[in-house]
Amino acid sequence: MILTLFTVLIVQLTFAQQKTVSGIVSDENGLPLIGATVVISGTSSGTTTDFDGKYMLNANTGDVLNFSYVGYLGQNITVGSSNTLNISMQSDDSLEEVVVTALGIKRTARSVGYGITTLKANELNEVRATSSYIINRRLI
Repeated sequence: MILTLFTVLIVQLTFAQQKTVSGIVSDENGLPLIGATVVISGTSSGTTTDFDGKYMLNANTGDVLNFSYVGYLGQNITVGSSNTLNISMQSDDSLEEVVVTALGIKRTARSVGYGITTLKANELNEVRATSSYIINRRLI
């Protein structure tokens, strides 16, 4: 009887440490980062942020959460007594190129055996007025 009570007490104490940790992952301007990865270091347990940058994860006190997002510096935060961890990630300017291939195959630009188009950062935001004018006015 005493052994059973002792076992139940130990199990209860073990589960009492695990809690739900939640928060918002945002950039340095306070904008939410959609799809940021939150993983408990040393495990495969993790989640991604939703449309509002929110995440929720079951973790133990003392676990280290690894926050990462493409183009931003990763952060490691230790779970403490608080159930809420809001993270502000800083931009990392070391990203030089991204190669997008079919079926999620990762390659460098030189090893791809088919056509490659290179875009500079300023070209991503460029809008050609003539194309827009032709589509809206239906004129050539």
